[in-house]
Amino acid sequence: MLDFQILKLHYNPPDVINKGYKIVFSKAKKVTILNTLMQNLDNFLFIVEIDWLKQPDNEFVKQHIFVKDSVELIISKNRSICLITGTLPKDNSEILQQLTNKFNCFLELPITLEKKSITGNIVGNHKDLNRFLDFINNWGVEFKILSIKKYYPKGFGVLSALTSQQLNCLETAMENGYFDFPKRYNSHEIAKKLKISHTTFLEHIKKAEKTIFSNLLRI
Repeated sequence: MLDFQILKLHYNPPDVINKGYKIVFSKAKKVTILNTLMQNLDNFLFIVEIDWLKQPDNEFVKQHIFVKDSVELIISKNRSICLITGTLPKDNSEILQQLTNKFNCFLELPITLEKKSITGNIVGNHKDLNRFLDFINNWGVEFKILSIKKYYPKGFGVLSALTSQQLNCLETAMENGYFDFPKRYNSHEIAKKLKISHTTFLEHIKKAEKTIFSNLLRI
């Protein structure tokens, strides 16, 4: 696997939010693109979660300049999940095209839009990610790096949430039969192989298990 990283950014692109998006936040607090069922440089089919300031309003969604249709899948008091079809604005299409063609990077969902900022994930190797950050810095984007982790494809999604230490402990434990019954190696022996304390090993394993099970149960 290529040595890709996933970079989580909180950023404020100049002018982009105001070009057709500003009206959304007159009624919505936050919009999160959860999944894409179809997307090219013009059209999209997204599953979107909307956190509303008051009650959900699907007719308001349909009136948006970039939306062709919206179907509510789940509705709660101040939140709805919708299947939305529409057309990407030209600015967004050009940015996506540059991200892929010029910087060899790509977006990874979810992406969250708020009134004055966007939080999203960008995937690429270390060199290309730095080139992209230089580009948006020169463009005038104010951004904050929230996290940088090793990237795993969607099939390994639950693992991508682990720290490198947790993943290393988990892989070593699996390779040495820690989860077998009976165990081939116990926790003291695995910790010795990793050259860490027994307490540290158990802490990493327990946190890794909690993260994995939490993600699987949410799925």
